[in-house]
Amino acid sequence: MDFATIFVISLAVIIAVCLVAVLLGPLFGWRMAARNVQFIPFSSRVEAQDKIRNAFLSLGWEIERDDPDEMIARTNPSWRSWGEIVKVELEDEGAMVSSECSLPMQVIDYGKNKINIQMLMDTVMKKSA
Repeated sequence: MDFATIFVISLAVIIAVCLVAVLLGPLFGWRMAARNVQFIPFSSRVEAQDKIRNAFLSLGWEIERDDPDEMIARTNPSWRSWGEIVKVELEDEGAMVSSECSLPMQVIDYGKNKINIQMLMDTVMKKSA
């Protein structure tokens, strides 16, 4: 076999393995999407839920779930990503906020998930001041 044939076969194997990982990965709990997580302290769940709901609306994010224990919003697509899912798990002493690319195959977010969490925190703090 010559070099070109080995190269094409190797490339095909790599592409096949990547496709299998992307397509079957979620079945096994594998996550490829870029993600960022941060904890925001609050004095109560009710206060946290109200402030976060208002921040979601102020930022123009679409609220998909608004439960006593969990809130989920979706951001708009931008040049950095196809949009993100911002998930807030409310606890007694605060909220665990995560931002993850909505497209599972997107492994690079160009800092967008970190920016989402920072914008949410800034909006929440601005509203409480």
